Amino acid sequence: MRTDLLCTPRLAQDASTSPSDAAELSNLGDLFLEMAMSEGDKVAFHFYHQNSFEKKITYGELNRRGQLLAAAIASRANPGSRILLCYTPGLEFIEAIVGCIYSGTIAVPVAVPHGLTGDAGFEPLRTIIADCSPSLVLGNVDRRWGQIEHLLQANPILSHHEVLENKYNECFEPHKASAGDLAFIQYTSGSTGDPKGVLISHANVLSNLQRIKFASETNSNSRLLSWLPHFHDFGLFCVLLHCVFARASAYLMAPMDFLKRPYRWMELVSELNITATAGPNFAFDLCARSWAKAKPKDVDLNGLRSVFCASEPISAETIQRFLKIFDEHGLAPQALKPGYGLAEATIFGTTHLSNKASEHPQEIEYLKKGLGCNEQISCGKPLMGDQIKIVDPATMRELPHGQIGELWFSGPGVGLGYWNKERLSEEVFRAKLADGNGLEFLRTGDSAYIDENDGNLYLCGRLKDIIIIQGSNFYPSDIEAVLLTSCDRLKPGSICVIPVQGKWGEQAMAIAEVSTTNAPALMDAGAAMMRSVQDTFGIELQDILFVRPGILARTTSGKLRRKKILEDVVSDNFDIWLSYRNNIQQTYI
Repeated sequence: MRTDLLCTPRLAQDASTSPSDAAELSNLGDLFLEMAMSEGDKVAFHFYHQNSFEKKITYGELNRRGQLLAAAIASRANPGSRILLCYTPGLEFIEAIVGCIYSGTIAVPVAVPHGLTGDAGFEPLRTIIADCSPSLVLGNVDRRWGQIEHLLQANPILSHHEVLENKYNECFEPHKASAGDLAFIQYTSGSTGDPKGVLISHANVLSNLQRIKFASETNSNSRLLSWLPHFHDFGLFCVLLHCVFARASAYLMAPMDFLKRPYRWMELVSELNITATAGPNFAFDLCARSWAKAKPKDVDLNGLRSVFCASEPISAETIQRFLKIFDEHGLAPQALKPGYGLAEATIFGTTHLSNKASEHPQEIEYLKKGLGCNEQISCGKPLMGDQIKIVDPATMRELPHGQIGELWFSGPGVGLGYWNKERLSEEVFRAKLADGNGLEFLRTGDSAYIDENDGNLYLCGRLKDIIIIQGSNFYPSDIEAVLLTSCDRLKPGSICVIPVQGKWGEQAMAIAEVSTTNAPALMDAGAAMMRSVQDTFGIELQDILFVRPGILARTTSGKLRRKKILEDVVSDNFDIWLSYRNNIQQTYI
């Protein structure tokens, strides 16, 4: 076994070569080794702790710690084994990723159960463990090992801190992976059913990083800021691995630090001269609302070149409010890049470019009147030869621009399938057009259309979520957006519209989390919400259920679990405060 790699990494190419082109790299191990050689003294990641970013790690230290972890992993698991990564926010998680890559094992990032009583918080973890049968668990949550060990039964557990303290083989030779080898099993959020493990190869990741770097215009001088969960594909690929691929530096925060003071997001962008950041729609809404209330000090956002918005439906109202507030602080409208992605494509699907070379950059518009009743945000276009098609799911034939159908995607970022679900993988990952040339596509399950004029992608909702009322299709997300604007007691993500069987067939019901039990106030809110849906869509909600905050089932990344919520309603598993039905009040409190 070689003993010189800890201090002098062996590279597949000259150390001065830039990793800007994924074709130059055959695996992620080469990327980390190259960065240790060429940028060893550069700080790769800073972590926000006790109101400062004093915790940090250089690319050289990241390589050294990754090799220590890899040696410990390799002593217990063979290449190709699944390694469950159970980490609280911090720098240790990215060290563990390097350890898995160097040992040739497959990283399976998971959320750490927290904030829940009893056994309920371990349900997602139990599902994942049963599905992928990990050979080993690695993490920094020592106080919870007892509960996790019970789920694992005979499978061993490694403490991150004990490995580094004991200094397993300090001269470990990294495993040389092939481009097609698995690097991750990335579990879906479970918003439309049980989480499924997406098989992600080294080549999948590298192709995605190339597109993310191109779209965000990052380089070795870039400074990234993120509070996104590290186990989620948005945080893992768009921030952590993107930072390494771009030779940049990143400033990381725990999600809870953002949620406590959302306005600090843009304050830190200014204080740290951040050039790129990202978040889902709700984050932009929270930031804008808290900014208006807190009235923080002036900030300068002129240096912010890229702000990705993706991971959940994007609200036109939210984007307009965010841009209006921060335009006066120097945020360029073209820096905000709404996009579309999903775990099955690693993360990246479509986005907007800044169009800095455009003759009329001021004419860039994300907002337009959609085919439905609401204004919609464009998610841009695919990059670098990736393809999207809008398909009739019944005939498997491509639809012309301007018509709504199922979104299909093709590109090198598309994963290899679902773990242990070959039949479903064949249906979802290897679909072919009935009138096509044999090219395989990923069926996203999302309903969308491509605009006839600008060629951009516009999302409508999930095909499985469509509610058919008297022969017309309605998307829950559209109805939820209207309801949010009708009542100031509601917050983004606090309301869910589901299908129910009514007297004349399928109808829609809304469940809303509210913080008040005042019956007259809720009656007024119910009346306003009913009117807004009638005026906008010409339909009547069968019922509006007001419930306490936190009762709606959510995924680890905060998305509504619509299937579970529907099951809870059917089984009467809700503590309902008040039901508003056609001006009839039924109080349960």
